[in-house]
Amino acid sequence: GEEDSPSSKKKNSAILFIKPHANTKEVQNLVKTHLASFHINVKQCKTITSYDMDRKKLIDQHYYAIANRATLKKPKDMNVPKDKFEDFFGESWDKVVTEKRAS
Repeated sequence: GEEDSPSSKKKNSAILFIKPHANTKEVQNLVKTHLASFHINVKQCKTITSYDMDRKKLIDQHYYAIANRATLKKPKDMNVPKDKFEDFFGESWDKVVTEKRAS
């Protein structure tokens, strides 16, 4: 039905990197085509030079964000969307933290 159509689904955004050795027009087209097969639209393409990546510390920031969530922060200190947690697990995040099951 209409509720299952791609346009009725929640919209998200993401940044996708194609590594320099693979960044050709053919690979760019392949990526766009593959994403389109999942009703994912590419809104913008941009080239970032290695100089800018280094100067703006883009890789450091990207991997820090992942490492911070994965290893540096304790689960109880993370910003967990409480409503989504409860919808998925059937219990409240606050209860899990209070019972020290998220340490």
